[in-house]
Amino acid sequence: MAKFKVTTISMFKLEYLVEADNAEYAKDSVVCNVDKDEVHQESLGETIVDAVELNTEEYNKFVASAMNGHVADRLTLREDD
Repeated sequence: MAKFKVTTISMFKLEYLVEADNAEYAKDSVVCNVDKDEVHQESLGETIVDAVELNTEEYNKFVASAMNGHVADRLTLREDD
């Protein structure tokens, strides 16, 4: 079966409660990750950018680079099909 690398962009709307002297300081606090409390998160969807078929060597290279990531337990190196 063919192997593909699918690239997507996910977009989220986040809302924060911030104490600040004015709106500009409040926005700066969010951008700088200072004194903010996330109160709401909503997914606005995921857009597929592309899908590229990988040969076994390319697939194994991606698997090897992901072995320290959160998907390592679900990926396995493949032999030529």
